[in-house]
This record gives sequence, C-alpha cells and structure tokens, in this order.
Amino acid sequence: MTLTDIMPTLRMSIPDPIDLSAWPPHTSTTIDDVVVEGLSMHRVADLLGTPCDWTTTTSQVGCARVVLCRVSAVVHDGDEPIALVDCAAGHIGADWTHVRLIDRISVAHKGTFRVLGDGSTAHARPDRPAPVDGAEVSLPRDLQLGDLLIVPCPSSVAPASREPAARRAPAAQV
Repeated sequence: MTLTDIMPTLRMSIPDPIDLSAWPPHTSTTIDDVVVEGLSMHRVADLLGTPCDWTTTTSQVGCARVVLCRVSAVVHDGDEPIALVDCAAGHIGADWTHVRLIDRISVAHKGTFRVLGDGSTAHARPDRPAPVDGAEVSLPRDLQLGDLLIVPCPSSVAPASREPAARRAPAAQV
C-alpha cells in the first residue's frame, strides 16, 4: 500500500508509484501520464487512437511493449464492477496487475474491477467478451467511459526480430 492509496488526493501533486521493472526501460511517470523513451503515452493515444500497441526500440529483455486502450463502458454488476475496454483484453499478453489510468487525475480510492474486451476486436465478440488473464485489476473507483488505460506487456519477442520502431497495430491485432 502506498501513500497515494491511503490519501488519493495526493495524486494531484505526486504521481502514483510504479514498479519500473514491469515497464519498458526509460519509463517515468507524471501525475497524469506515463512517459516511455521520452514520449508521452497520452499524446501517443491522442495521435494514433486506441487500441494502440506501442513497441519500444531499446529493450533487450523484459518489457518492450505497452498497450493503450480506452474504457468503453463501466458496468456495476453486484460486488465486482466490470470495465469494458476497446482491446481484446485477454489476448494481448499484458500484465494487468500494473494497469494505470492516464490522461485524468483521479482522487478516488482504488477498487477491484474485472476488465473485459468489449467485442470491438477480432479476438472478442459482443456475446463472448475476452476476459483478462488475471481477471481482477485495481483501478480508481470513479473509472468512467472514455478513460485512457496503459498496461505493460512483457516481451516474448527476441530483440533481433522485433520491429525497429514503435508502431500502432491494427485493432484486430491488439
């Protein structure tokens, strides 16, 4: 538990801490953004849209990708709220335990959400959303439609075979 978990209003002045070992090298945070290799991921999502699969160029091992996605709906169904996102959540190889809200500073306490793909990609269908591998994630309780999420993806691609530059994958691949 961190100080920003205990007193969420502190998020307005200091960034939520992250485990840098789970993110690509040269990652830093601001109060409302994650910066990878000097690039604002919020700005990347603005320019390229979501879902966006951002591949770094410097990582030799560990995490080399992040995925940006938008919340398309929040459903409060019993004790476990559900967040639908615009990517095939269970099929992107993401480490959802490190998901982070960017582009908005939330001063709400965190709660547990189940994240599902909203069916807008080739890997998920509206009648059968794709569940997240870990199923439960910690996000601010005031999560809302349009919120931008970023999640690191551990690399399973050998450095020599990776594409040389960051890219936006078509929605069917994300």
